[in-house]
Amino acid sequence: MLKWFSKIIRDARIDMDFPRFEKSHHSRFVLDAYERYSCADMEGELTALKKKVQAEADAKFNADRDLLCREIGWLEPKVHRTRGLLYLLQRNFRAELDGMYEEKAAIYEERQRLTSAKAKAFDDLAELKSEKDDLHQERRRYQDEIESWYAEADRSPWLMGQKGREIPQHSYFKISHSSLEAAKSNRQEVFEKLSEVTASISDSHAQIGALKQRLQENRDSLEKVKQRILKAKSDRDECIRAKKEGNTLADLQAELDCYSQQMTKMLNAMNSLNSQREQFVVATESLYQVPALQQKIEALVEQRVAHLRAYDLPEQKAERIAMHRQQWLAAHSKT
Repeated sequence: MLKWFSKIIRDARIDMDFPRFEKSHHSRFVLDAYERYSCADMEGELTALKKKVQAEADAKFNADRDLLCREIGWLEPKVHRTRGLLYLLQRNFRAELDGMYEEKAAIYEERQRLTSAKAKAFDDLAELKSEKDDLHQERRRYQDEIESWYAEADRSPWLMGQKGREIPQHSYFKISHSSLEAAKSNRQEVFEKLSEVTASISDSHAQIGALKQRLQENRDSLEKVKQRILKAKSDRDECIRAKKEGNTLADLQAELDCYSQQMTKMLNAMNSLNSQREQFVVATESLYQVPALQQKIEALVEQRVAHLRAYDLPEQKAERIAMHRQQWLAAHSKT
């Protein structure tokens, strides 16, 4: 019985110790994989070869590429200037400005309409607030009547009250149930009117806020159209100066066509040069066995990955469990 129990305790201690063994063994396994399938030297050689190929490509093509870049950089502003002048001479400034002036007039008309609507909205709001004040006064008057009725009903007859007396349903000279009901009904009617007026005041505030927002948008639109008018006038002055300098639509179009042909030719030359450089790099890398070296590196990496993945196979784990058990038993054989 004790032997059986001791075996259970021993197996439990072995199982508890296995994670420590597994962590240590896995670290050694990974280090061994990277040492066994190391490609650091080849990767360094590959980097050096690629740098060498790029240096040879630079020496062969950079001078021509830099020359083309300078020519394109010299031509681009000329194309931009000529295209800008051509666009100016093609524009109908009279029609553009007439349209902007009409837009400006429409914005002013809208502003006048919105300003009038806002003024009316403020007037309506003032009337509503005045009506609300009147209703509050009326509510207080009916409230005073109700409080006065209850005070008289609870006051001694010696003090002109009705306490202890039967209050009639109707009376012309004294308090009555009908007079109390009338005061309460009038007060309730005032409450309902106050609720309606309060809602109308809220709507009025919202309307005024919306009108203010639209007026701000109107001011923004007016400022934008003013800026567009100023820009159009400035462009018109520039167009007049260009014409005085002798620029014509025909001459500018011919000049732009000439520049465009030159630009197309240079860009085609740049594309051809880049293509030649790519072909040179491919051929030179092949000459220096760069693709073969890359394949060797990739093959080593694949072998390393396969080796590392094998670590998680069930049979591999079973071997490690058995190895750990054997080592543990050897280390604790005296205990």
